[in-house]
Parts: sequence; C-alpha cells; structure tokens
Amino acid sequence: MDLELAKIKNVKTGMSNGGWGYDTHKYLEPLDAGKTMEIADIKGPAVIKSIMTTKHDVFTTDKEIKKSVPRGIVLLIYYNGSDEPSVEVPLADFFCDGCNGKSDYFTNIFIENTHESYMCYFPIPFEKSCRVCLRNDTKFNLGNSSFVQFEELDNWDKTLGYFHSTYKRTSFQSTPETILPVFKLEDCSGHFIGQQLSISTDEKTFEGFSWLMEANNEIRIDTDKPLGNGPYSKGQGPSYDYLGTECAFGFAWGWGKNTGLRIGCPYINTISIKELITPIFNGKYKRDNKQVGFLELSDEDRADVIINFNGLDIKDPLSQISVYRFYYPDMIRFRKSIDWRLNWTFEGQDPGSFYRNKLSSMAEAGKLYADYAYVNYWYQNKVGYKHDKLPRVEERSREVVKSNIKSC
Repeated sequence: MDLELAKIKNVKTGMSNGGWGYDTHKYLEPLDAGKTMEIADIKGPAVIKSIMTTKHDVFTTDKEIKKSVPRGIVLLIYYNGSDEPSVEVPLADFFCDGCNGKSDYFTNIFIENTHESYMCYFPIPFEKSCRVCLRNDTKFNLGNSSFVQFEELDNWDKTLGYFHSTYKRTSFQSTPETILPVFKLEDCSGHFIGQQLSISTDEKTFEGFSWLMEANNEIRIDTDKPLGNGPYSKGQGPSYDYLGTECAFGFAWGWGKNTGLRIGCPYINTISIKELITPIFNGKYKRDNKQVGFLELSDEDRADVIINFNGLDIKDPLSQISVYRFYYPDMIRFRKSIDWRLNWTFEGQDPGSFYRNKLSSMAEAGKLYADYAYVNYWYQNKVGYKHDKLPRVEERSREVVKSNIKSC
C-alpha cells in the first residue's frame, strides 16, 4: 500500500469557491451568458488536487437549455500568467459525459459523474500561478457552484509536467482510404494519460460501429520510422499500433456498456456486433422478402448484406457511443513529439475486394459520414497549446454535424 496517504506534511492546503454568490461569499461571480467566471486563482508552487462543478440543466425543463448547456460551458485552466489556456474543453466532454451529456453516472480513477455534479482528481501542479475558470458560451444565465482544492509545494520540481487537455471535433468520411489525425504535439516532452471519445452517426452501415472501430490507432513517438502508412516490417512500424479503436480503449470484439476505473463505455445506443453478425451468418435475414442463406449469395451480394444489414430491424437511425480510457500506470511517454492517427487503409481487404469496392462507391455517393468528438489529456514540460477553435454552441450541441439529424 502507498504510504503517501499516511505521511504527515508541513504544507498548507486550501480551497477556492466559485459561482454560488448567495451565501457567505456574496462577491462570487455568477455564470452569466457570454461571461467567464473565475473559480480559483492560486499562487504557486502548488498542486490542485480536485475540481468540482455542478451541472447546469437540473433546475429547468427548457429543452433548448438542456440541449445547449452540456457543451455550452467551457472549462479553462491557465498557468503562470499565460493568456493562452492549457485546458479548453466543453465541460461535459472533459468529465467524460459524452454525446452532449448523455452518459450514465460513473466513477473512474480520475473523474466522477454524479447526479448533479462533476468532479475530477487529476493532479495539476504549477510553478507560479493557476487560474481555473468556466466560460458560458450560451445565451442563458446559469446557476453554478464550484470549488478547487489545492496543496502548496515546498518548492518547484522541474521534472513535473503541466496538465493539458483539448477538444477536437470533426465530421468526416470513413472510407478505405481514410487516415484521420487525432492528436499531435511537437517540440516538447511529456506523457499522454487519457482519451474520451464520442461518436455519432446516422449511417446505417455504421450500426454496431463494425467499420468505424476497425481503424488502426497508430501512435508515432519522437522519430518513428518509416513515416508511411504501412505495411510495416517487423519492428519498423509506429511505437504503438492498436489494431482497432475499440482496442485502443481496452475493449475487444466491439464495445459494450461498462464503467471501469480505467476503461469505460458509459453510453451506447446501437445494435451490438453480436446482434448484427449472428443473424447474417445463421442465414436468418431476408432479401427481397425471402429468407436467404448467406452462403447462397455471390461475393458482391454478401458484401452488400454485411454493409447494409438487409432484413435486420434497426432500432434507431442514430448510433452513438461515449468511451474513455486512462493510461495510468501505462502512460504513453514522448521526448520530442507524438502523432496519433486513425488508419483505415488496410481494413476490409479480406474476405475480398467487393467489401472495399462497395464502401468506395458509397463514399462517392456522399455517404459514410461519422462525427467524432475527442478529448485528449496529457502532461508536458511547458505551458500552452494551440487548441482548435470551438464550434458555435449550436453546432457543438448537435448530435452530428453532417447528417439528416437536425437537432438533439
């Protein structure tokens, strides 16, 4: 057992409140529309031990507020007087409450998602100062109560990294030629500690995520060679190569509901892979209103069945999933750079070309779109990160960006 819990330290601890200006701290700023509210401004050297904030849609039945608020509030963390935030992430996504706040309640090693609040326990050390803020990008004045708990450090240890987190959302075509950039850092050292991913799509082909999850997660560290996209010789590929996105999140043969300490899927709305594949390979599906045996079909027709799931009862046109993984104690360390990509270019080569040809023709017809929203968590040896510009709240809170689905 770690004796750190029992160690007596001669250091100051404390907390800072934000949002709730109706009690003994009437000076506290409210979380009003278009405003940035400061929760804490702490002098260093110190380390933040926990952050708590309430959710913001629990006191109203207004559907527009419920739709806008989970991603309309942004968590910001600034270090050492910098004007550039090292953390800039929509609140729900930061706390692994994916798909615009649809996740079940859970507790993992770093984050808790409870009935009316979020809490995190990332150790957040800093040398000179740290500001923790919430920015309200919505048009609604919102009630909030937040706090930050911290502990002073005797001195600054230069081997400590600064905690960072960023949000990346993209709508894209997943085809046999797709390579999707996920996360990239250059000219710094540190370690990657976690990821949260929300996927939304109304493509029938992506029911069960059977194609989407198959992308290889290639992580190039420092000066990995070769820099091509494969095939790779033994020992010559990326430092990390998870042979499927579900593998990168610690799952196998598909995703399923689970909320563990390090890996979890707190929300999923789709037919499972087993539900999709078993009827197909048992011949229990219909084609032209007749039950047909899978082996009776041509290769091209089999590919069409697998891609379009003919004869199966699709329960919902929208497939969604929220998953997280925390790489602790198995942090992904880098000394100079890290480059994370999803690579579909070698998927679907077996059982034959008909599968790939069908997908390629669907892509040419303007199909095969999916919406990914990533949150990446890491430590690095210097302050600052150039975040993607966040989409407007209206776009942020939609289920999918490029789709027939118009609203949440």
